[in-house]
Amino acid sequence: MQGRVIKPGRTITVCEGQAFALSDSGAEKLIATMGCTLMAVTGRHHIHG
Repeated sequence: MQGRVIKPGRTITVCEGQAFALSDSGAEKLIATMGCTLMAVTGRHHIHG
């Protein structure tokens, strides 16, 4: 698996990820990709989690 941050931010962070399968010979094959947006929730006392 690989992951990286595309755009870091104070509130919103955009990331991407890739998953690879390994064959018996050791060759890697891309089997999945992910795009992700993360939101930091701080200073909001009415939100629990």
